[in-house]
This record gives sequence, structure tokens and C-alpha cells, in this order.
Amino acid sequence: MKAVIEEIREFASEKGIIWGVCDGAPLSFAEKFARIDTPFVDFSFEERTCPEKTMKSVKSIIVVGGFYGAAPNAPSDGKGRCSLSSGMAGEDYHVVMRGLLKELEGRIARRATFASAIFVDNGPLMERALALKSGLGFFGKNSFVINRGRGSFFNIGYMMTNLELPATSPESAGFELCEKTCGDNPLCEKACPGKALNSKNTPVMDFKKCVSYLTQKKEPLDARESAMIGSRLMGCDVCQRVCPFNAGVEKDYENEFFPLISDILEMTNASFNRRFKRTAAGWRGKKTFARNALIALNNLNDADE
Repeated sequence: MKAVIEEIREFASEKGIIWGVCDGAPLSFAEKFARIDTPFVDFSFEERTCPEKTMKSVKSIIVVGGFYGAAPNAPSDGKGRCSLSSGMAGEDYHVVMRGLLKELEGRIARRATFASAIFVDNGPLMERALALKSGLGFFGKNSFVINRGRGSFFNIGYMMTNLELPATSPESAGFELCEKTCGDNPLCEKACPGKALNSKNTPVMDFKKCVSYLTQKKEPLDARESAMIGSRLMGCDVCQRVCPFNAGVEKDYENEFFPLISDILEMTNASFNRRFKRTAAGWRGKKTFARNALIALNNLNDADE
């Protein structure tokens, strides 16, 4: 299988992505992820940790990380803007990452005959656990997988295969490394607007306090949750922006991260689809956008009083 590994390595170099391979054994170490990944997921813990539940013939899982740029600083023009997080503004990462994996699948098919199944945020397995096991990075106290050289601004996708490929080495066996690299007083825990992070707990994040989650949930938000959102339209990013490992991440100046609140409130279904349907944020629909924009407007008005 050396030729297959070389094909993966060459493909990753061409595309500027990171990659790793792990076996198809159960993710027995993944207890810390049991609730982190719970929002919007209907699979059982067994389904989330046992690859054979998804693909009986699985022998190896190829895991890739595709990077996206961090949002630039907000403009200070006083025009009443809301914000999108870094992964929400550009082309839908589900489409981008699936395209990459399909292309990689075709490249591997030059070297071997095999069965495969591709997933990007739509499969049962815990993507962050797979990323850890395959060596893409270490588990940070902000609950993200952090690549030591390139930070945490990357999306994860995976390809399950019946090929027996040599596994790449994880950076650490378990989660101990974050204690050494993140330190005792991580910036992410202090900066989190919802105080959702606590590395002394298992799991390390209470998703119900996570502002990114709050902007995406369809249920009504109470006064405390609305205040926590601030002027965020969709997503958050605070815990990533303050992380020292992301200090050198390039800024994304191609996409619009700070739309006018008035523009969001005035959108029709057609204008919403034109502007957001092809982004990762569009799946939540116009009603959720309008609710968050109204909350952002109220919060800005309260701040001016």
C-alpha cells in the first residue's frame, strides 16, 4: 500500500491540506467528545465511536483537514453590523471538503481497487476523535483539534476504506498534551463569551453555553442567551481567535463577514438564497438569521443607551 500512501501525500501537498490515517478499530478514547458533538446529531454513542457500525468492511480511515482563513477585524464605521464566523461566510465547506475527498478517491483508484464511504459533517463518527487518532493535531482546551504548525482553522472530512493502510502516529496518546501546550490558564476559557469551556470537566465544553450553538439553534433564546450573542449573526470564533496557535493564520479578505443588520432584516427568501444558500451558514434558514439580526440590533441599541 506504499503507492496509495504516496498518492495521498502528493495530493495533500498539491491541495495544501493536512492528512492522516487511522485503523477502523473503535474510538475507545472518545468519551470527552460524547457531548461536545451532540448538537444537531442523532447518532448513538456506539454509532459515533464504532466505525464497523457504518461500514462493516472498514480497515482504514483517511482523515483530511482543509484550512480556511480567519475573519479580519470588524470595520469601525458605526453602520450597525453583525458578524459571521470564519467558517460561515465562504463557500459551504461540506461541498468543498466532499469535493476534495472525491478527487482523492479517484486518485487512489489509480493505485488500488477498493470500497469507500465519504463523510463531511454528515456521518456518525466523531470527526475530532478521528483527527486526533490519525495525527492531525492535539486536543486543545477550546475543544478544537489544533495542528501545531497551522492552528485550528480547518474543517475535517474522512474516507472509510477497506484498504489496510499504515496508520500515521497521533501526536499524543489521549488528551494529556493540551495540559502542557495550553497551560493552566488558557486564553480561550477566559475569553469565551458564554463561559462554555472548562478543561477540568468531562466533556470540556458545555455546548448549551456555546455562542456558536446558540446562534444556530432554532428554539427561542432567553434574555441571557440573547445578551451572550451580542452582534453575532452566525457562529462565534472567539476561542479560536485568541488561541496562540492561530496567531499566524492568514486573514480572509475575499468573503463578507460583517453584513449590515438592516440588510439582513430586509431580506426576502430569494435574496437570502442568493446571498447565503451556498455558504455553511445557509442551512439554518432566513428565520434564524432574522431572529439573530434583531437580537444584534437590540443589543447594539442597548449598548448605545
